[in-house]
Amino acid sequence: MGNTPPSFLDTLTISRLHWPCTLSDMYTIDEELVMTFRSYIRCLSGIVSTVLVISGVSPIFTICLIPIIWFYIKEQQFFTVCIAT
Repeated sequence: MGNTPPSFLDTLTISRLHWPCTLSDMYTIDEELVMTFRSYIRCLSGIVSTVLVISGVSPIFTICLIPIIWFYIKEQQFFTVCIAT
């Protein structure tokens, strides 16, 4: 069953129960998920490097950034609770 192509498994009724992934699901896992993860890492590294460069040039920015981060975390906690209820 491991070497059987998914198109063959889609034609059998019993294999749909054992093999729930369709071809579009496999495409999403193989292609789209990797690209999304790569884009997320690229964006995160850009944000971190920007904050590091600005903090190195202007250390007062780091002091001002602490209350902004605290406020952001509190807002996230508030809206997470509001959405959950």
